[in-house]
Amino acid sequence: MSPKRILIERSNTNLAPYVYALPAEMADYVDMFKLLGAWHECTEQVLLEVLHLVREKYQQIELFDREEVASDLRLVLDIINQLKPAPGEALDPSIQSR
Repeated sequence: MSPKRILIERSNTNLAPYVYALPAEMADYVDMFKLLGAWHECTEQVLLEVLHLVREKYQQIELFDREEVASDLRLVLDIINQLKPAPGEALDPSIQSR
């Protein structure tokens, strides 16, 4: 598993199976995971990366498991809700471009 699939600080949204929270038992190794490139916290960049991974998954397979699709759809909707701007605010251009 790539370090870019590990999140040191837990997220409000369960991003598995795309990004996993570092287990509490591994807390002594946080510095090592940071050096390897693990995400420190759940940022917009992490959420966009998860959306990218979901898209890649469905571009590569033709048959879909109904429960897996439903789970991924819930995850995507949760991410979109986290990324959406507050009422009256514009979406960050860096998010729009991705």
